[in-house]
Amino acid sequence: MVQRSDEDGFLSVRYEQLIAPTIRAIQELDVKVNDEVNNLKLKIQYLEMKIKQLEENVA
Repeated sequence: MVQRSDEDGFLSVRYEQLIAPTIRAIQELDVKVNDEVNNLKLKIQYLEMKIKQLEENVA
């Protein structure tokens, strides 16, 4: 991905080689985020159920 130029000693980046790893990283993050969102939805449902039970006990 990083290439040294023999002529002047500067480093350059081959951006075309970064595309596939970047896409894979985004896909992995998407899966993690979706899992976390689903987990949080379940927690919200559970907490809403507990609130309803508490409200029924108070009433």
